[in-house]
Amino acid sequence: MWAGCRRCRSADLVPGLRDGQFDLVAAGMTITPERCGLVAFSRPDFVAPPAFLLPEGNPRGIGTFQGVARSGVVLAVLDGSAELAYARAAGIGDDRLLVVDTQSGLFRAVVDGRAQAGALTAISLRDELRRNPGTGVEITRPFEPTLGGRTVVPAAGFAMRTGDDDLRAAFDAELAALQESGEWARITEPFGLGADNLPDPDLTTGTLCSPG
Repeated sequence: MWAGCRRCRSADLVPGLRDGQFDLVAAGMTITPERCGLVAFSRPDFVAPPAFLLPEGNPRGIGTFQGVARSGVVLAVLDGSAELAYARAAGIGDDRLLVVDTQSGLFRAVVDGRAQAGALTAISLRDELRRNPGTGVEITRPFEPTLGGRTVVPAAGFAMRTGDDDLRAAFDAELAALQESGEWARITEPFGLGADNLPDPDLTTGTLCSPG
């Protein structure tokens, strides 16, 4: 059996998977009802709440997507990301969204002042800040966003094509074993994940895929 990997833009992950360009998406993709209608997800791999990247001191006091909507600032978001959906659901118009292709591009947009805020998972933002110290920006506390009037658990998983049931069952069995044995924590710790990012055992993909 041959296995390889391919890098691509966030917005191209679901289309590429559905077109057969690859068989698995291992990009920490947030499990949402909309995406569940297009692809099949593994059991939840980790929970990754979003946060905001802001100028130091958070001069506008931003802490939620609704706060961004009220503030009138330009928000940088990753193309195809869950944060883009959260922003639009909060009433942030496309004229105030700066959509970028990479997380480093999002970081740089805020640092350079092309956007006054950026939204991405706290894990990703901390990684960018660690690699770019002294840039005059800070990260807010992570939070659970709302979508359609309900609080969302921002859990991520591996995506597969709908109908690849044998692959998903085998994958879920191995992922469950990693999480239950403690090996998951050992593997993910160098990447900034901790015990708070391990999904609750009662959290299921079916629940995350449910529209409400």
